[in-house]
Amino acid sequence: MEHTIQLNDGPLDGVELVVDNPIACRIRSITAEVALDQDKELLDDSDFTAAKYDLYLNEPTASGEGCDLCFYHEESKLLPNHPLAKLRNFLSENDREFWDEWVFEVSMALDACFENMRTNTRDAAEAAEQYRLAKRRLSEVPKLVDEF
Repeated sequence: MEHTIQLNDGPLDGVELVVDNPIACRIRSITAEVALDQDKELLDDSDFTAAKYDLYLNEPTASGEGCDLCFYHEESKLLPNHPLAKLRNFLSENDREFWDEWVFEVSMALDACFENMRTNTRDAAEAAEQYRLAKRRLSEVPKLVDEF
């Protein structure tokens, strides 16, 4: 079963990897060391930069075998709209402002939680507080209108 990993934007834009291993569909993030100089014989350890890509979409193929994994560079300007942002079209006009603020606050709290756990300083208390904030805000999900 083949899986295609597509890297979008950043220094590895357009690179596609075909992996014939079922573990490929469990990959959620890829970090690669990219050479800054094209002459590989002149490189030393300081001539590399890290390129981080995060999974945006895991799309099964029509035949049910394998999948396409679309990754975007962490600083991508091409990243498709967040799926939650697309749902705002189904809200009443009065709820859209609340929705935008809600999506922003949940996203920021979860991002802060992740950053506090990921870094070497690991502030567990701050991560827990941000997690509680995100959890509280998630319980306040805006109501969708009937057309949805």
